Amino acid sequence: MQCPFIPTVIKLIMSSSNLESSETNPPATSNQSESPVKAIDDPCNYLNVTEFFDGLQDDGVEMTNEEKEEFDKSNKKKRKSKHITIGYFYYSNLFVVAEKLFLLYKSKKDIHFPRLPQNKSNCVHFIGTLLGKKRSVKYRSDVFSVTEPECYPLVSSASYSGREKFYFLAQKNVLESCLHKWGVECRDDELKFTEKDKLRAMLIMFSTEEMRERIPFLQPKTDKSSRLLLDEFKQQQRATYSLVYGMFIDTEVKVNFPTKWYEDDSKLKLNAKHGSDAWQTYTSTLDPNDQQRIKLPWTKEHITTLLKATVVEHNKVMNDYQKKTGGGDGDEVLFVSWDERDPIKFLDYDLKVKNNVHLKIIHIQYFYIQ
Repeated sequence: MQCPFIPTVIKLIMSSSNLESSETNPPATSNQSESPVKAIDDPCNYLNVTEFFDGLQDDGVEMTNEEKEEFDKSNKKKRKSKHITIGYFYYSNLFVVAEKLFLLYKSKKDIHFPRLPQNKSNCVHFIGTLLGKKRSVKYRSDVFSVTEPECYPLVSSASYSGREKFYFLAQKNVLESCLHKWGVECRDDELKFTEKDKLRAMLIMFSTEEMRERIPFLQPKTDKSSRLLLDEFKQQQRATYSLVYGMFIDTEVKVNFPTKWYEDDSKLKLNAKHGSDAWQTYTSTLDPNDQQRIKLPWTKEHITTLLKATVVEHNKVMNDYQKKTGGGDGDEVLFVSWDERDPIKFLDYDLKVKNNVHLKIIHIQYFYIQ
């Protein structure tokens, strides 16, 4: 069967010396699960765009009073055959879509979904509930503000000419959630952010001119005077998080420490502050290309939170730095103005963030863009 075409995360062409590509990984066997990016980029893990969109347009059927009573007595666990139950509503079309997605995932169980249970019913209802709760509602006048442009022609088609309310959901988001639940297993503590995770995410942001132009979208937008501009900002912000996520979990994407990190001045400053072997220790342990970390079942939500947390750390440090509590000229500073700081002097600044070496490396990288 020919796999339907679906839009995937754009892979930027990396021309910067800070970004390299490794050899392609060998194909996975029945005993070798591939990284999440392989599953996300595999078109055979997606339904046809029209089929998926049509299934989302399910307004549901409200329960009768008798059904509501029975539902409440069952502690809201009672199900109706061939339907997804959300609140006091039954959704038959969501069930159909969820069942089809389950069969797609089941066909890739050995490769992408090693933890997928045998119980079809529970899986289908999990997926169906995910569809119902994650989809967003837009009216025809606001349709073009959604981030699923492949659906625009469907909204304008004759089959939906009499409909004003539409449901949208990126099919990739459903796949990511299912990979997190049924993909490669890991302990909860393995998904706690480490310095090398933060370092990888931010070096990706600084890796190319295209990505550096998106740095302002990592800051919260404070000017809310224009709803149109705010909506556009949020859309660009979501797109930035998606791009970083796609690159973060791609085992073929490699980022490097800035060249300045390897110069003698940097080594001396760091060793003087943290000990004679500090530079060597940090260089060997803060590997931003750690394959085991990259292959963990990260979701877009994980990486979005990771980026936000790193920006908060940076702002905390730089606000302190600029108030002359440890140096600086007192000017107001934002994430986008790191290039105004002396990167070598910053190495021996006493940062008010625990485990902060990744901030020093990121600071150097942004100052000396390769």
